[in-house]
Amino acid sequence: MKQGIGEILVRLRKESGITQAALREGVCAASELAKIENNQKNPDPFLLDRLFRRLGKSAVRLEYVLSAELYHLYELQYEIQVQICRREYDLTEKLIFEYENEKKGKGKIHRQFIAQSRAQIAWLQEKESGVVLKYIEEAIMQTVDFKNLWEKGKVLSAEEIRLFLFRWEVLKKAESKEKATLAELWKIVEYIEHRQFEPEELAKVYPYAVLLLNEYGDGSELKTYCIAALEKALELLREEGKILYLPEVLEACAEIYAKNERHEDHKKAGELLRMRDALVHLELEYGMHFENYRLFSDINRRFKLDYEMIRQNRLACGITMEELCDGICTWEELSRIERGKCKPNDKTFEKLMEKMNRKRGRIEAYITTADYEMILLEAEMEKALHRFQYEKAEGILKDLSKRLESNYLENCQYLETEKVRIEISRQHLTFVDGIQSLISILEKTGYAKEIFTYNLTANEKNILTLIACLYQKWNRKEQAVQILEKLLINYEASSCNPVFMIREWGLVLGNLAGLLEELGDISRPIELCRKRLKTALSAGQGRTLGRSVTIIACVLERKEKDFVEFYDALRLLKLMKMDYRFNCVVDYIKKNGYVEFDAEAV
Repeated sequence: MKQGIGEILVRLRKESGITQAALREGVCAASELAKIENNQKNPDPFLLDRLFRRLGKSAVRLEYVLSAELYHLYELQYEIQVQICRREYDLTEKLIFEYENEKKGKGKIHRQFIAQSRAQIAWLQEKESGVVLKYIEEAIMQTVDFKNLWEKGKVLSAEEIRLFLFRWEVLKKAESKEKATLAELWKIVEYIEHRQFEPEELAKVYPYAVLLLNEYGDGSELKTYCIAALEKALELLREEGKILYLPEVLEACAEIYAKNERHEDHKKAGELLRMRDALVHLELEYGMHFENYRLFSDINRRFKLDYEMIRQNRLACGITMEELCDGICTWEELSRIERGKCKPNDKTFEKLMEKMNRKRGRIEAYITTADYEMILLEAEMEKALHRFQYEKAEGILKDLSKRLESNYLENCQYLETEKVRIEISRQHLTFVDGIQSLISILEKTGYAKEIFTYNLTANEKNILTLIACLYQKWNRKEQAVQILEKLLINYEASSCNPVFMIREWGLVLGNLAGLLEELGDISRPIELCRKRLKTALSAGQGRTLGRSVTIIACVLERKEKDFVEFYDALRLLKLMKMDYRFNCVVDYIKKNGYVEFDAEAV
């Protein structure tokens, strides 16, 4: 990030009225945080994640360039979560043991993850509450002091708060000397509501807290609060596209509506339960058991591997190792770096990338800014485009255009690309002109013809994906397929699991599957969609599920002349508020003359 991540941290901390001491408590030394905030040191990525989350913010819009060692820890965390979801406890324990023995996995944040994973397994295996509590408290004490909990000035992340909610639930269900009181649960809920968590972070903890209140609370006043809180939790999960806690919240809301006498409320209850059943059916089909998995952390990240970036870009540039390392490092050192055997320090990494005209740092956002609000606006822009809300997207783009610095190449590329997208949607630009404009934007990096040989930036992938989309709309579908296939090869050449580039990789996979289905392929679209579904579910992400199920339904309808599969597709689209795609599917069913289709059953 050109201005340095420290500037953003300082600004966010001061805007929130949080002291350095409160922010760093239990996770790092005062001197380390001072160096990070002064841009004298790039933070460890796990520490940066925690600092952002304690500020109530999310690091998902940041792209990390990781060493092989650090990436392996993120991958192990992911694999541990997946195997817990699959209830493969023996394999999970082997992965935890591997994690424990990693050289970089010895810090407090890592020990916390290990302890909470063991607590979760013990809970799912229905072991004695004392065993579960031992692990939970071990996890909590890694980064949190039990003194003065829930008081003003105490700064905890959503994940840390969730540990206390889990502890409360275990105590409540156990015959323990220490009782879990409703007053204590209220303190946690009040703390959550007092803190200004952005929605991405709030979705990790608020629904869980509300579900506990709804289950164990008593009294008419509390029940009134729970009705409003459950509706808020449901809206939050749908808006953010998260699936953890979603079936439970849907069921709880449905129970409330079912108790009312109004026909509309009974109808609403049935709709919510059908959406719940569609989601649970899909989870079970792919072997993902989220029920009672209280501490699952969804994944919505963008990672790259330093050694891959250096080697792939060097080969694409046609530079020898001797030429690249000259004046920067030794040939032997570069050889070890490119094989992932050693991590280049930040200065060496930046010099190597700059020499190849691919200048970048270890931590960057999609756009270059020191204003976190701009990063949030970019996220809102992506969400609006995903839902085909072009008018809303256009308003956000105007705001970004006024406030983003245009002297950075990545900002220019981003703004110009999204302008083309909006103008195409408004029919102010032909497909041919749109493609030519995008190629010109791509050429600003100077090597559009050989672009697929490089380790592509997020902006370059976005431009290429949009070019393929325009070729498809222009009925040049074979050209669109070629671009998407090359993009997919570029992604899959990486050792980085697709789950850590899920937004861009998933979009390419979905577009390619949809395009191949249009061309009459009856096998590959299903293969691609199942791959995307498996990855999205393992990441806890629900926003794209409906589209994948829709494409599979289209293929099966062509093969078997049956529209039954469309019901679950429609329910999932409605659940995730994909109104445009929902209406497209309904129109498709009506166009094909399925008179037996019952819209009331969706």
